[in-house]
Amino acid sequence: MGSQYLTIKDKLIGKKEFRIILLGVDDSGKTKIFSQLKNYKNPEAIPTIGFNIEIIYYKDIQLTIYDVGGQDKLRVLWKHHYKLSDGIIFVLDSTDNDNIEDAAVELKKMFIDEDLYECPILVMANKQDLSGAFSPAEIINKFGFGEIDRRKFHVIGTSVITGEGIEEGLDWIVDALIKK
Repeated sequence: MGSQYLTIKDKLIGKKEFRIILLGVDDSGKTKIFSQLKNYKNPEAIPTIGFNIEIIYYKDIQLTIYDVGGQDKLRVLWKHHYKLSDGIIFVLDSTDNDNIEDAAVELKKMFIDEDLYECPILVMANKQDLSGAFSPAEIINKFGFGEIDRRKFHVIGTSVITGEGIEEGLDWIVDALIKK
């Protein structure tokens, strides 16, 4: 986990910088959410090499966000990012049954991965502004996520069109990272 690399200063005054991986199966709205996140105070951009990286400041916390591709061929690479991450934001399309099924499979893999045991996972159930969207509670129930023994796991409804849930999601993950 990234947290094992805390400096003595970080341990004494609290860590103010975290690495977050932004994941999700393709067509979930992940990159649009990434673009929304870039609207926060952004001191510098890092060149894209295979995936997008941005550093943002959110409530005096520096977040380095890695937007990693969600196509089926790229998902095998996700695991390589786990050890250096402090948190995960997972985006799913809450209107697409096939997408939700794929997302559920990938999330269940994360829930049992030893490298992510203490890593907070925020699930953004995106596209809540569209009719027929599964609510966060329906997603939790439909796939049995409520039965998963994770202390740091949360599902929130979001919409990149309206901005719904994005700031609340950031609040949750930052709070979970600080308490970690």
